[in-house]
Amino acid sequence: MQLRYSKIRGFTLIEVIITSFILAVGLLAVVAMQAVAKRSSFETHQRTVAMILAEDMVERVRLNHIAWQANNPATVTVGDGQTARAKPACAEDSGLMTACSLADVVNYDLYHWEYGLYAKAAGAKGGLVKPNGCVLLSANGDLTVVVTWLSRQSFSGITSSNTVTANCGAQSDKRRKMALTTRVAS
Repeated sequence: MQLRYSKIRGFTLIEVIITSFILAVGLLAVVAMQAVAKRSSFETHQRTVAMILAEDMVERVRLNHIAWQANNPATVTVGDGQTARAKPACAEDSGLMTACSLADVVNYDLYHWEYGLYAKAAGAKGGLVKPNGCVLLSANGDLTVVVTWLSRQSFSGITSSNTVTANCGAQSDKRRKMALTTRVAS
């Protein structure tokens, strides 16, 4: 009796091991890519929130430019390391302001901006990490608004000649800054 060998063969053990190794390396690359994407998403979210807050303050100053020019407090800093601003007594929770002075209007703008920096609004999530906001309105109507926050990664190499931008928030290689400069009607 003669044994016949079939021409159909299965995988050898070495082929299975090599295939498993290649698959494992590919899966590890996908997991690493997911971690980088999540980190980048966080940084992008922080930058977006900072831009929205900077634009919000620019619009507040434009809207209330008479109050800001009458009570120009030089450079104003709110946020991390600063004394929390209190809502003016003339302002209600609904936003209605009655018999407020021009200084109260400026203080109310800063109060709401600080509120936004810390994402204290109802249901707000994902505020900035250790935020600071700085505002400078010069006598000729030039307005500089800076929002700074702490990032997860170190970054260096870019410096600013603008003193408001350079001095807003604690200095750190992880500090990120968003600055808007515009002109306000005088």
